[in-house]
Amino acid sequence: MRKLVITLVAILLLANLVWLSAQEKGKYPPPRFPSYVKPPKSINDIMPYARAAVRQTGGRTPLGLVEKGKTVAIVTEVVADDTVMQAIKRAYEERGVKVVILAEHELAGVNRDGALKAVAANRWFTSENGYMEIRPWIMQRFADPEVPKKWLRERRPDIYKAMFSHDEEVPESFREIARKLGQRNIGELLAKYLDEHPDVYGIFWRRGGRPNTKKNLKHQGEKMLGNFIFDNHWELMNQASTFPGDVWKLAEERVLESFAWVDQVHVTDPEGTNFTFDVKRTGSPGLGRWRVSTKPSISISNASDPRFSVLESRLSGAAKEMAETHIAQS
Repeated sequence: MRKLVITLVAILLLANLVWLSAQEKGKYPPPRFPSYVKPPKSINDIMPYARAAVRQTGGRTPLGLVEKGKTVAIVTEVVADDTVMQAIKRAYEERGVKVVILAEHELAGVNRDGALKAVAANRWFTSENGYMEIRPWIMQRFADPEVPKKWLRERRPDIYKAMFSHDEEVPESFREIARKLGQRNIGELLAKYLDEHPDVYGIFWRRGGRPNTKKNLKHQGEKMLGNFIFDNHWELMNQASTFPGDVWKLAEERVLESFAWVDQVHVTDPEGTNFTFDVKRTGSPGLGRWRVSTKPSISISNASDPRFSVLESRLSGAAKEMAETHIAQS
């Protein structure tokens, strides 16, 4: 119960911060993307990047972890670019790796047109509505989402309204499709698929949230090798896929090791967010289980390293204090 309360308080705190940030009237810099990324004219334009990607061992989508002679499953969203996916498949096959592409909507028994319409109806917001990132936490990480929804509605009805008021405008048929495409349902279907296909060495699925994604694969979680983000030319045809994996991992290790010595956090953004809090040594006991990611990016686990135990204890205590102070003052 205590963990549940702390989780709910943390969700409210984060939602409130991004909500307040979104209300700032400062001019936000225009979006930018590497100018060298151009729409491909054919699959041949994509192949050099696909070949680099299937050799990449670092980052969120380390396709290079799969060795010659293995079979790998790649799970795609309904919006995936078919030409890009065929390029990934061809590049893998050139390495001697067998590829199975599993479309989420096909696993769920939903036709593509219906799935596209449902996704468009349920994802009406953009990244400007930063508070909406809290919604998946509420809807997908609680056994009964109505409990945290009620908790949020009672404490911050304005955030609740902004987050859930559009639900009533979405047809029930589209909401049902969204439930079928939800990570819990797809996770169960993938676990069943892997049970029936033991020859599949590993799987790449979803764009982020690797620990939770692994959990949703249930007893097949160990086959989770990483997320999959290379389903469009914007993600694939940039220089990230060619960045040396060993350098990538080393940079991440150096950054994460420094976290253990953090004693103050200062947060700013172009819209006006500006706050600081101290990270104290005191915190909730028994929380020294913090780990950096495993297979997908960094192949180290520091649960036994006292520095990382101290870090989680510090951050947990600070977050809890911030949340309690914020609730008391609101």
